[in-house]
Amino acid sequence: MNREAKFRAWDEVQQVMIYDGDTWAPQEQRARSCVVQKVKVCSRFIVYPYSAPLAKYVRVFEKDGCGADYYSNWDYDKFFSKSLLFMERLGIKDIKEVDIYEDDIVRGLWQVDKQTVVTGLVKYYEEYALWAVEDDGGKILSVVWDGCEIVGNVHV
Repeated sequence: MNREAKFRAWDEVQQVMIYDGDTWAPQEQRARSCVVQKVKVCSRFIVYPYSAPLAKYVRVFEKDGCGADYYSNWDYDKFFSKSLLFMERLGIKDIKEVDIYEDDIVRGLWQVDKQTVVTGLVKYYEEYALWAVEDDGGKILSVVWDGCEIVGNVHV
């Protein structure tokens, strides 16, 4: 399955979930009253622009590895921090057409008997190369499936 890799990030300092296109800046930048624009969430950092003074023209001059456009009249920074927790999109949607990400809590019918309701946390298991739903003890309950519903997120 070919899918575009997308990520979101939980900012533990500001207690907000950050998605592509959100307006966000690190706490240090907000403290300096910088004007911020929409961000690009990559796998392990966030690209955020902030205004450069006296810029007249806007043009794309570069695309980075995560698909962010850089503009000629903006200054950019890549923010790395232990206070940011990154989560990958699975590439499937729940029954309400909402993208499912790791660390979402989902509920739905167990795929084996189609009768038992399963609720758990979405995690990636490298040893099995699959996305799975696990219970509070870390036990795999099921693979992530179409037809489940997002009922929460471990961070919010």
